[in-house]
Amino acid sequence: MIWVMNESPASGSSSTRNPPLRDRYTSLVLRSSVKAWPCERSWSRPSPPGFRSSRLVGPPRYAAITNATQGEVAVPDVPVAISRLGEDDSREAQNLRAVKWLLSQPGGPVVVVTPQRAVESASIARLIAQPGVQHHAWRGHHGGYYSGHRVLQAWPDRKHLNDVWNVDADAIAVIEWSVDETAEWISHMNPVQLLPGNRIEPSSPQRPAVAPLPEDVDAILRHIAAMAAGYSAGLKWNEEDKLKADMMNRPDRWVSVTVEQIRARCHDLGMRGEDVDTISGYLQRRKEGRRFNVGSSYRTFHFN
Repeated sequence: MIWVMNESPASGSSSTRNPPLRDRYTSLVLRSSVKAWPCERSWSRPSPPGFRSSRLVGPPRYAAITNATQGEVAVPDVPVAISRLGEDDSREAQNLRAVKWLLSQPGGPVVVVTPQRAVESASIARLIAQPGVQHHAWRGHHGGYYSGHRVLQAWPDRKHLNDVWNVDADAIAVIEWSVDETAEWISHMNPVQLLPGNRIEPSSPQRPAVAPLPEDVDAILRHIAAMAAGYSAGLKWNEEDKLKADMMNRPDRWVSVTVEQIRARCHDLGMRGEDVDTISGYLQRRKEGRRFNVGSSYRTFHFN
């Protein structure tokens, strides 16, 4: 594996004397087997107000970390559906299909996310009015903290689709607004498609035909995926800085890699949509000859 890294934190930094709890936890996970479940240890992360604790105590999250480390597909096993506008259809009927499907799924409290606080849909307004239902507008809401909840994501753009891309939840329903915005999400999430008088069940996933990555680049992505899987919010700034530094300090390993290869592999590793965009965006910028501003702790860093 490629976990031994040429990392030189700033002299006297706290990371040298006392590694962050997140790093110690990851090391524990990567040394353990699926049967030797380590996540009952006292490691937890704060949750935003109104959400239950996201402490790592169950097999789904651990399986995601293990699978990503081994290079397997690591998509959370979550029921997912998208309500699409069909012929002789209406927006309200489309909305109602999503609401009915979500309520038919077993799970915890319902979370509704809409572009604005004001909701013109009668069916969604009735749902929001039900006791225990949480309603969030895009502004000020940080998606992805949906463990133990059923989520209705109404009319998302590409950015907000990332909030329901490879995240833990009891069920996810999306109401499509733009076909262009949802095409890639549908391709990789393989949801039930709700149409007027019909539903299209998930099909066998069609992965894009791309050449395999060089072994060292693939190992780096497995490491990044494993780290991101341990956080409810995905990739952290220090992992981003490590990746950017490696792209600048070891350009030889990235010169033959395409953005399409990176996107496909990140998706296969079960990474969140936002993280896929971030990583592939870094490579695109390097292909354009641009440089990154990396913090002093990681400026000379590169993966071995």
